[in-house]
Amino acid sequence: GPAQGHWCVDPTSGRLQKSKNAYERPQPHACFIQSVADDLVNDGGIMDLWTREARLFKYGSGTGSNFSALRGENESLSGGGRSSGLMSFLRIGDRAAGAIKSGGTTRRAAKMVCLDLDHPDVEQFISWKVIEEQKVAALVAGSKLTRHHINAVINACHVTASDGTESVETRPRENAQLLTALGQARSAYVPDSFLSRALQLAEQGFKARQLPEYDTAWDSEAYATVSGQNSNNSIRIPNTFFDAIDRKEPWQLIQRTDGAVVFTLDPATNRVQRRVIEIGGFQEGKIEVAEGLEAGELVLTKGHPTLVDGVLVRRSIPDQGPPAVAAQPGPFRQEAEEVSVQ
Repeated sequence: GPAQGHWCVDPTSGRLQKSKNAYERPQPHACFIQSVADDLVNDGGIMDLWTREARLFKYGSGTGSNFSALRGENESLSGGGRSSGLMSFLRIGDRAAGAIKSGGTTRRAAKMVCLDLDHPDVEQFISWKVIEEQKVAALVAGSKLTRHHINAVINACHVTASDGTESVETRPRENAQLLTALGQARSAYVPDSFLSRALQLAEQGFKARQLPEYDTAWDSEAYATVSGQNSNNSIRIPNTFFDAIDRKEPWQLIQRTDGAVVFTLDPATNRVQRRVIEIGGFQEGKIEVAEGLEAGELVLTKGHPTLVDGVLVRRSIPDQGPPAVAAQPGPFRQEAEEVSVQ
């Protein structure tokens, strides 16, 4: 086969040279540790790493990298704007590894991802696989519930009279059985768009709709849909972290571009402080999370209160009041309750 970008040492001249083909000088090792720079497209950077990993995966080898040099989400870029963050690129590498069967067989690529504990995106990294597992559970449960309720709605549209004649009635006010089926479907959070489609199919004469159901098999469509399934993830914890715990000192997450502190956890008070980066016209400030609460992803929208895991927290930026709550669209709309945030 043609050369695949490998290098070898010529035993006669002792010089390093590119291999002339893919098999005379095969990969002699099973596992490789590769570096990655905080660069998008140049040699040694992020996209170059995916190419190098693919080369190793193709011939049955594994690879591991520490991604701590990559800047975190919302850090400044040299050309202006903000970085999409470490996790966006890890998802690309995860997909690439999942697409390559190691050595051309059915075995998945062997991939290790490591991150230092002071990286700004370490919280997202730690919870990555946990959240993806929750998505799989939602896909599995949701697919089964959706199929059940959609077919119940379609069946409820077909009404049999006392004389045995059958008709289709898609108006809930005229069909008590349909009204009940719709209510149960909405209670199970089946989207209105699916319910509308079910009524359309019933009007066309359908008595059932074949919807896919997902399962939790490792090679199932549910797991193929989510990310984070093709690597072994680990955290590099330095001695300074354990020293900080012993001395009850705060632990800080550090930006890669300028060394600024973006997150501080004080173990003595269990309080969290985050540095808020300017988004949508806001200025930088600090956010405190009440004691005993876990800090989640911050969603900042101009004029809206800031929620951390559903709990309103204090911040140095003045609020302009709660956003208006619009009613959910759909043929079976329920008026949304007015929401006020104290």
